[in-house]
Amino acid sequence: MLTNLGSYRSDILFNHSCEIKHILFLDHYDCLVAADSIGNIMFFAVGFTKLKNKLLCEKQYMTLSATNSLENFPIQCMNFHSKRGLLLFGDDFGNVTVWDISAFLIKLNEFHVEDKKSVNYIHYEMSQGEEGLVVQEQKCGSGKDRKKEKEDSSVFLTMEAKDSSVFVPNLSDESIREIFLTTDIEYKHQIKSSHLDGITSLEVTEHLDIFATSSFDCCAYVWSFLDFEKVGSLILGHDRNWKLNIDESRKFKDEQEECT
Repeated sequence: MLTNLGSYRSDILFNHSCEIKHILFLDHYDCLVAADSIGNIMFFAVGFTKLKNKLLCEKQYMTLSATNSLENFPIQCMNFHSKRGLLLFGDDFGNVTVWDISAFLIKLNEFHVEDKKSVNYIHYEMSQGEEGLVVQEQKCGSGKDRKKEKEDSSVFLTMEAKDSSVFVPNLSDESIREIFLTTDIEYKHQIKSSHLDGITSLEVTEHLDIFATSSFDCCAYVWSFLDFEKVGSLILGHDRNWKLNIDESRKFKDEQEECT
């Protein structure tokens, strides 16, 4: 259930037979990701989109079990790198799995609509680059001051076909599933047995292009998005060589300004 804290209106997204264990809002992308207790990952349209509250796509999380077979398992945590379009999962086996959802997000962005109640709104233009999503922030004027074009009142999407283009003017649940395919969500990488026990948390630091993991094995590790190699460790509370070159001057300057 989603609740608008401004209007106090609540919307039920989806009546699911299994318990929802984790949810994650993909900031800037009008998308909510939900994971259930049997390993299904569901993508919902939320926010300012013409597909609001619709289930767009569903994909199972698969990983190697103790018997070395690929099976469907629930995740323990997830996080998102917005600039690269990467969705990260941690599971009970200590694995960190990365999905590339760039193609899915670019499709979803085509259905974005402006917030007519806001004086200004921000729209994000997306395209695929060599190192992931290229996101350009565009601040636009009030929706009331903008002339509405005729085609804004309905949704038309052109999908590539073998012989011709297929136009989808009315988006039923079936047509949505034809647009947002499970193949748009690609497996990118898995760090197998990154920990000796289940993953408890995943934290992403985009400006350093790194992410951190913690586990029931009482260890925390830092990984690079460039090659998914470990660049730092924190074992049982003792600081090890982190190998991170972090500029502390900005932090020191902020602390000085706060004291003055």
